Amino acid sequence: MGCDRMGTKLIYEKTYRISINDNSEGRADIDIYVDGAKTDSGSGAGIYSEQLNAQINVPLGTHTSVLQTELMGIMLGARIVAERSKKKLLTASLHY
Repeated sequence: MGCDRMGTKLIYEKTYRISINDNSEGRADIDIYVDGAKTDSGSGAGIYSEQLNAQINVPLGTHTSVLQTELMGIMLGARIVAERSKKKLLTASLHY
């Protein structure tokens, strides 16, 4: 079975622009942190929010890709927010 590893490709030209917006006006009511990771021994997703009293670790086995772990973390984080009736969602890139 193949793996998710990609070869290293060095790109020295800057073809992107970094923009950091001060979004203090639209500050979220809660902070929730989600992450996914894969190692040689397995993969999983994690969710943490002090305001929602949530600290969840979800093992996802050994055949899950890094993208799948990240998406699972986002999905579970959104589900926790929805279950706790929070109406405002502030992501790293958009404000809903």
